[in-house]
Amino acid sequence: MRTRLGRPIGSAPTEYLPDVTASASGVELAQARALECDPGNQSVDVSGVSPGHADVPVASRRSFLRVTGIAAAGIAGGAAAPLVTPSDEAFAALLDSRAARTEVSLSTAFERVFKPEAHGAVGDGLADDTAAVVAAFTAAAASARVGVVSTIFHPGAVVVLEGEYNLATLTGAIDVTCNVRGSAAVLIAPRAYGGTVLLVGHPAFGSILQNADIVLPDVVKVGSTSLTPGSVGIRVQNLYNSNLNFGRTAYFETGIHFTGLGNGTVYNRIFIGWVSYAKVAVRLVPDLGGWVNQNTFVGGGIQQSSGFGGGGTRRSEWRHLVMDGLTINSVNGNTFVGTSFEGDVSEYTISLHNALQNLWLGCRFEQGTRGRAASVSGSTVTSVAHGLKVGNVVTFTAAVAPTKMYQLSPYYVVTVHSQDKFSVSRKRGGAAIAFGSSGTSLAYFRPPTIRYDGTGGNCSRNVIQHPQTAFSVLEQIFVAGATDNSVQMGGSTTADVYAADDLPPIRARNSAYAPAVRPLFAAYPAAQNPVENPRGWTAALSDRGLLFAANEEETGTIGNTLGILTYKRPDDPASYEIASVRRSPRLIVVSALSCPARTTKTMTFALVGASVLDHVLVTMLSHVPGLVLSHAYVSVRDTVTVIFANLTSAPIALSTSLNAIVFRRFY
Repeated sequence: MRTRLGRPIGSAPTEYLPDVTASASGVELAQARALECDPGNQSVDVSGVSPGHADVPVASRRSFLRVTGIAAAGIAGGAAAPLVTPSDEAFAALLDSRAARTEVSLSTAFERVFKPEAHGAVGDGLADDTAAVVAAFTAAAASARVGVVSTIFHPGAVVVLEGEYNLATLTGAIDVTCNVRGSAAVLIAPRAYGGTVLLVGHPAFGSILQNADIVLPDVVKVGSTSLTPGSVGIRVQNLYNSNLNFGRTAYFETGIHFTGLGNGTVYNRIFIGWVSYAKVAVRLVPDLGGWVNQNTFVGGGIQQSSGFGGGGTRRSEWRHLVMDGLTINSVNGNTFVGTSFEGDVSEYTISLHNALQNLWLGCRFEQGTRGRAASVSGSTVTSVAHGLKVGNVVTFTAAVAPTKMYQLSPYYVVTVHSQDKFSVSRKRGGAAIAFGSSGTSLAYFRPPTIRYDGTGGNCSRNVIQHPQTAFSVLEQIFVAGATDNSVQMGGSTTADVYAADDLPPIRARNSAYAPAVRPLFAAYPAAQNPVENPRGWTAALSDRGLLFAANEEETGTIGNTLGILTYKRPDDPASYEIASVRRSPRLIVVSALSCPARTTKTMTFALVGASVLDHVLVTMLSHVPGLVLSHAYVSVRDTVTVIFANLTSAPIALSTSLNAIVFRRFY
């Protein structure tokens, strides 16, 4: 069994047990009865409030005694002795004198309270408090209670941190297997320290810490100008169903690492705090036999700033957030709500591999890079050392935009002419746009980039929903079969999905039997508010086809039967075919075509797309007395044959222009 200072985790440190005598046994009895009423709770203090709700105001010792009448009781022959009530002042003095001899708070006698100051910490940020901080957490760990099985532990103590603690001689991770109250404190790690500062959860393979309530201090390095390889601010491992609140975490190669070792980190409510100045700010990556699933991250900021570590933008291997199940277990079911992703250093803001069904809801995505000055001449955009590649997304801003340029709309880089020049299109791989003017004060930005990597594992159904961003899109990169991942923008309801199986990303059904309209997607005129007047649509898509309406009444339906387009009015039981046509692109000029007397004359002309059995309609733009257009048909593909008949007794030299249409019916 893992030990701290020679004591197995879970054993009670007798030197920290409350010194309660028979004169206070009535208090003990109240505690015991409270525990009987709530045997599953971690612990209950004398006011009947669990430590998980310790921030809720509770009655003082004196008011508690006054209300309950409990001041002291003895146990004799298995029965409670009559209560004896000394003065409030005398009893309070007794309790206070005993509290002074122990670091256990008697207001939470069952949740032992440990402070580094009791082990000699100064807490001024200058003196070396490493041993004292380690001792406080070690003592608290020894109070952990074993759960329903031997690998489940519940916190039995709380460590209270209230100062600035210099961990100058830290050599390994400090295990946090207890509740923590540290919102006002700071832990300062050595600049050159290359390990983990705090390990929150359980350090042993397969064991877990459950139902913890942890408010962490800031964990930082002071005066750091570079990142020490291997350094980790906080590692969260094997933590179940707990509340976890971070402060600021800064100046580590990895800010916070969520992981599992032979077990998982799951079902937690996590307030991410403020993570900054890290190569990888937050990692969700399991270790051997572990998993990181179904956690809810609320708020907080993850920042990458160019003002640290050499600056720069889009730095290789720098990330705001990494989810990578490796070949161990997919990282799945995690939700980020309202988290802010800020700064312009990361190569990818979010990088996903073997990650499944994770959700970002209402998160903020600030600019991926700073604005870069640019100029435009025709289809060429010039910006010194732009660093762009074909396929990158950019957006433009300007005091006066060049003609044909729309500000803050996505453009795709389609050609890189040199390190200073490139061309863009409104669609990926499209033709370069030739802008009609140069504009003024032009600059471009790159939106944040999300990378989905399906290599060797499942990377699908991850959704970024309603992101808060100044850009109309987030740039997405799909690698090696990463499918069905999407960004769904608010307002425009845009879904950008790569689905190799070609399934529609939006699927809907209206199963109502009546009315028979069954609209699914509807369009409204500008004067109709679809919220206030949901039936005021004028065009809608249904399983029946394309619907048209006026004044909330159906006016017509375009349908499809075996490939034949049809149109039907609601007052007519019959459906009518809608022919597909091919029109001659220009007038067909006939010059002095000789038509013999009382006979026919045949001519042909090309009409690309015409097919045998198409119906043909040919008209002459001028009338020639005695000459009629007898017949027209498609003789061979792309060729129309026209037969003229001369009804007179003299030959006619025909000069006119023809217009031809062929009608297609799908038999």
